[in-house]
Amino acid sequence: MLLAEMPVEKVIAMLPEKLEAYTANTITDRTVLLKELEQVREQGFAIIDNELE
Repeated sequence: MLLAEMPVEKVIAMLPEKLEAYTANTITDRTVLLKELEQVREQGFAIIDNELE
């Protein structure tokens, strides 16, 4: 949710090239994550779908 509030350019600058997987559901592709953040911005909320548990 915090990343969704940042400008896209700043998020891209902060993200490492390879994202670490914490579970089988963790988003590890930067492009997929950026699309997810765009959806969060549009919806105004985020849902954790077993990405950290």
